[in-house]
Amino acid sequence: MSNEAPVSGNEPSSPPTSADTDAPDKPKAIVGEMDDNIRSATSEILRREQFEVTPCKDGGDLLRLAKELIPAVLMLDVSMPGVDWRACVRILARCRETRPVKVVLICPPEYDRTRCDSMKADGAFAVLLRPLKRAAISEVAAKAVSESDAERERLAAAMVKRPPVARAVESNNSLLKRQVVCPFHEDAVPFDRYTLRNGKIVTENNFFDLPVYKSPARGADFVNYHPLAVIVCPRCWFASVHAAYFQDPNEPKAHYHPVTPATAEAIRAAAVERRHVAATLPAEFYTERRTLPQAVKAYELAIACSNILLERNRYSLTVELARIGNAQLRLAHLKELANAPVESIDGHYREAMDALAQAFFRIDGPSVYKIAYQMIALGIHFGEDKNAYQYLNLMIRSDRDPALPKDERGALQRYLPRCQRAWEDRGMHRSALLAQAEAA
Repeated sequence: MSNEAPVSGNEPSSPPTSADTDAPDKPKAIVGEMDDNIRSATSEILRREQFEVTPCKDGGDLLRLAKELIPAVLMLDVSMPGVDWRACVRILARCRETRPVKVVLICPPEYDRTRCDSMKADGAFAVLLRPLKRAAISEVAAKAVSESDAERERLAAAMVKRPPVARAVESNNSLLKRQVVCPFHEDAVPFDRYTLRNGKIVTENNFFDLPVYKSPARGADFVNYHPLAVIVCPRCWFASVHAAYFQDPNEPKAHYHPVTPATAEAIRAAAVERRHVAATLPAEFYTERRTLPQAVKAYELAIACSNILLERNRYSLTVELARIGNAQLRLAHLKELANAPVESIDGHYREAMDALAQAFFRIDGPSVYKIAYQMIALGIHFGEDKNAYQYLNLMIRSDRDPALPKDERGALQRYLPRCQRAWEDRGMHRSALLAQAEAA
């Protein structure tokens, strides 16, 4: 056993020199310790080892500091209030930016070797037992810096080999763009598709279970994502709201919809017809500046492509029926925003109803309950209460089925209360044309 004195707060300390303070390449360390004397003494030892040290006595601040400073080493007292060391290790390891942080746990002296090994297996870089020794702190800190630097180099090399999956859109901080490739060309030419950043836009679902983009979150730019939801190839104008039809070079393991040679040939053959729809589209159509009238064209292209996919894959791609129905719902919403005539809007609702009615009887699994809700909403909209009630009754009977699979029951329990509320409030959701007809 070493005769070296343990760390305490009564040791003489020397202030850091100006050379230490100004050194640009100092590794960073955070000392999270509840004991004031041990925290002060440990911090001083690390400063003498040329660390830039941030003491922390509040466990609630520890993760925030780690994410802001990205230290090479985090000394953490396992009994520190306000922090769970396992959660701390897990959170830091989960994010690429904080993965180089090496967590050194400070534990009571009664912890045996088996327990310490278990803590290392759970992600701790090292375990130190009280009373802490100078040499042990210096040695583990040096090893942590070496491992942290190596981890940073590995991450940097990986980023060089693999470019970022998504890039920011300069004109709108609520959007990201990714490069994808249309599968219907022999020579791959990438183009941009747009995705919505999580948490940037406040949304709510309308009566037809369609997300409506209401306002930006604090510090974000507003964007109505509906016009950008359709991905359109600028060469053959194949269009879909589903990204699995487009290959992403940065996601080689992603799951893509299988496309048979006959389907691919049918898509290519119909490119001439799609060109007529897209002939007048300007260059901005393929950017984040796509307008509402241009978005209508995009959904028309997507519906035409869905019809081809469905015709060639009547049993394997029945999901396209639901996509057609939801595309028609989005078209109705866009035309409502553009103050189009009610007759035109209701025409899209009617088309959606026809497609979703077919989808309900041909699609299995949890998604069928969303379709049932939409059929109830559309039936109420058109005053077809008998039809709407039949779907509601099917939902109620399904809820009584003890053999219903777990994933389906979860979806059913999400939608059944909404179906019941829609039925109870049906008088509030009628088409304006229906109200006009009753008034006449």
